[in-house]
Amino acid sequence: MFDNGYITLDSLVTRLNLPKKFLKDLVKEGDIPYLEVNGRLRFSEPEVRGALAYLAQNQKDQKRVNVHPDKAVHHKTETEAVAVG
Repeated sequence: MFDNGYITLDSLVTRLNLPKKFLKDLVKEGDIPYLEVNGRLRFSEPEVRGALAYLAQNQKDQKRVNVHPDKAVHHKTETEAVAVG
């Protein structure tokens, strides 16, 4: 059997223990690498893990919480803030 290192979405879901919908959403947004072969998605697990680590680090860097005497403000980006309390 030829192993090209690419796996199906279902295999990726099992190996990463992540919801299928979550991974499909990441594909739709272009946030994780994939191949489309005859209309079917194929993934390199190491490449997907790297993309997820990159996304997690960027998300961590973008989130900061500033506590004010009367409220807490969560900053998603430098210009966009949402009151959380």
